[in-house]
Amino acid sequence: MKYANIFTKYVVDSTNQCLKRMLDDLKIGDVFLAEHQTDGVGKRGKKWFSSPGNSLCLSLYWKLHVELSAINQLSIIIGSTIVDLLNKRYNCKTVLRWPNDLFIQNKKVGGILIETVGILKEEVHCIIGIGMNLSDDESFSKKIKNGWISLKGTVEESEWNSMIISIIREIHRSMIMFENVYSTKQTRFIRELVYRFFDQNKR
Repeated sequence: MKYANIFTKYVVDSTNQCLKRMLDDLKIGDVFLAEHQTDGVGKRGKKWFSSPGNSLCLSLYWKLHVELSAINQLSIIIGSTIVDLLNKRYNCKTVLRWPNDLFIQNKKVGGILIETVGILKEEVHCIIGIGMNLSDDESFSKKIKNGWISLKGTVEESEWNSMIISIIREIHRSMIMFENVYSTKQTRFIRELVYRFFDQNKR
C-alpha cells in the first residue's frame, strides 16, 4: 500500500466512531489517531479508559472481500502482529490473551476492538480499534479495578511516533496477507496461527 490518510485530533469521543462517521469518504488503510477519547469502548461494551497524553487511541479502516465468518479470527491476526512488533523491536515481553487483550507481566497494557459496518455479501467494512497505555498516570489506578501496566520503561516517549507508524505499517501488511489467504482458500494458515497463540498463552 503506497499511502493512507492519517487523521488526528487531541480529544475525541471514540476513534472508532470518528471513522464510522467518515465511512463514505475513507480509503482502505485510513487511520484516525487521538491522544484521548471520552467514550472509548472495549470488549463486551465495557468502557475503555484513556489518559490525555499517556495513551494510544488508534482506529484503522479496511474493506475486506471475505465472508463475515472470517472476521472472527481477525483479532488474533491483529493481536499477533502487534505482539510480534513490540517484542522483537522493543523487547516488551507482550502476550496476547484471547480474544483481544495485550498483557505484560500479567497486567493489561492494551486491547483491540474490531467492529463491522456496512456488511454486504462477501464485502465487510472493518474498523480496527487499538488502545494502549503508553505511560503511567494516577487516573488509571482510580478508574481501573484490574491490574494494568504501561509501555513506560520499554518504549521511550521519543519512540512513540515511530512505534505508532510501525504498528500501522504492520497492520496494513497483515490485512493484505489476511485477505490474500482467504482469497486463495489457504485457511489452514490462519487456523495454525490461532492454535499457536492458544498454546503460547497456556504456558
